[in-house]
Amino acid sequence: MPLWGVTGPSPYELEDERQFASLMQTGRDLAWLGSGLLRRIAIFQNFSTAYSTRAWITGDEWIFELDTHRDALLKHDAFLDRLMDDVWGLPLRIGRCYCDCSLQGTARGYQCTFYLEHQSPDVRGVMQIRFRWGDTVYGDDVRQRLEDLNANRDWLDRVLPRRTDRASGPAVRKGGAR
Repeated sequence: MPLWGVTGPSPYELEDERQFASLMQTGRDLAWLGSGLLRRIAIFQNFSTAYSTRAWITGDEWIFELDTHRDALLKHDAFLDRLMDDVWGLPLRIGRCYCDCSLQGTARGYQCTFYLEHQSPDVRGVMQIRFRWGDTVYGDDVRQRLEDLNANRDWLDRVLPRRTDRASGPAVRKGGAR
């Protein structure tokens, strides 16, 4: 029988829910955050200078790493303003933050980390955002590879500005895993 014809969880799904009860509870605890982020997903492309975003869940934290290339400005305040906007944003507040923006221009890279919590203290779950600034983590030819995949040029110009001091190489990754 096709899955869309089944009216409830299968015995295998019920066993997984029983066996991984704490993981299932984490999913329920973070559902408000996932739902809210999906409805605001454009913030990541339109108000971030990151060319790469990764995310995973550990415990009750949903961790996001946003990588910004050293040739682009790291604008985490503009991103956070939109994400936490009083009218259109999520009901979040900054619980803790570690900002190393003072290192821009003096270090090869740095990271600013923000721990965002629901404005209501009884709602579980934390969104940790790591704004990382430095060299590309996918190699110097990442812009060319994204161009070859027909990435939006305006977005590319914002997040991976063209370097005038060196020619762009071929869109071939040279060795090693990502």
